[in-house]
Amino acid sequence: MLKKLFLLLWSSMIAIICFWTFVGMFFWNSNRKVALFWLAVTVAIFLFYVATLIILKRRYSGSFLFLNVLLCIILFVSGPQIQQLGIHIKHYFEIPSSQVQKQLNQEVTDAIEKTKIPYKVNFEISKKMTSQKGSGVVAVVKTKKGEVQKTEIDKIISETFNRDMFISFYDYDEKWVISIKFNIFREIEYCYPFSKCEDLGINLKQ
Repeated sequence: MLKKLFLLLWSSMIAIICFWTFVGMFFWNSNRKVALFWLAVTVAIFLFYVATLIILKRRYSGSFLFLNVLLCIILFVSGPQIQQLGIHIKHYFEIPSSQVQKQLNQEVTDAIEKTKIPYKVNFEISKKMTSQKGSGVVAVVKTKKGEVQKTEIDKIISETFNRDMFISFYDYDEKWVISIKFNIFREIEYCYPFSKCEDLGINLKQ
């Protein structure tokens, strides 16, 4: 009985490994060559799994084989739910803490005061966007009417920050205008919406 249980767990573990390599092909990697590699690994493990079941069938009853295949099917059917749970857990642990959020807010506030540009940090929007993105975001709102200017963006980015972060710029009416991600080297890595970035002449890191 214990031997059957051990073999069941062992062969089920192969199914789990097969599943995660399958997930790796579509979820963990976007590069085509890497995806093809994971596909080959998945196929190899799956064939090994099938061969294992055939060998076990010769030595044990059909009910044992049925139970093993059933567990494998349940694993794959529940795959999307497992992926979603993994995404939620990963997102939760990636969200910066309240202390980190305060530090980011303060750094941007200091930059605004130093450069004397007409903006202020909106703490509520910053916290909300950080939670949504799972990355540090500071929302700045213009304190006088007029469009967001490239020179204003440059003045904030010209200050040195101690981590990669997003800054989202809002106009006087608190309508979102543009979001920029830059690193500690003050290089812009991401800018959205693209049309607005082009209009402002914002160049991304090459």
